[in-house]
Amino acid sequence: MSLLSRFITTLNLPNLLSLIRLTLVPFFIVALSRGDFMSALILFVAAGITDALDGLIARWWKLQTPLGAFLDPMADKILMTASFIVLSLRLPNQDFILPLWLAIMVISRDVIIVVIAYSLNMVHGVERFPPTIWGKGNTLFQVATIVMVLWSNLSSVVAPVLPYAYGGTLFFTILSGFHYLYRTSKWLKRESTPKG
Repeated sequence: MSLLSRFITTLNLPNLLSLIRLTLVPFFIVALSRGDFMSALILFVAAGITDALDGLIARWWKLQTPLGAFLDPMADKILMTASFIVLSLRLPNQDFILPLWLAIMVISRDVIIVVIAYSLNMVHGVERFPPTIWGKGNTLFQVATIVMVLWSNLSSVVAPVLPYAYGGTLFFTILSGFHYLYRTSKWLKRESTPKG
């Protein structure tokens, strides 16, 4: 079976939703580049809905596939990375800019984790990297921060909350990053300990 055939046969509904989320990213970026924060917010929320649905459907109907395990987190990371980068730039009609230092912290953490995960996979054959509660908290704060920045550029009513959102995102970015490093070092130490 060819690579294309394998791709098509594993393209179930959850994986299709992940692909839709990926295709929304360019439209999201274009909307931001035009200063159309309403469209950008709608697209971001729509992408979030596809994320919630693909995981729910995959678990409920037992449709988890290796393709889905790759597509889902990749779509999430591309969307979040694009959001943090573009919103830290000066855009048309933008009154509230996401701090560049926060974008750098968030993206640096993700790059470090991806490099470690890739290294563990290549050297030790580790294929599963289950999220921790701190990682989930980090994702929640990141999503909330992006939504609030978009919303603040439509209505300044939520703008006073932005510093707290930035602080929470920074806290969970650092905490989850260090926890990931701690968990990895603990696993490596256990693997290096002679058995028996």
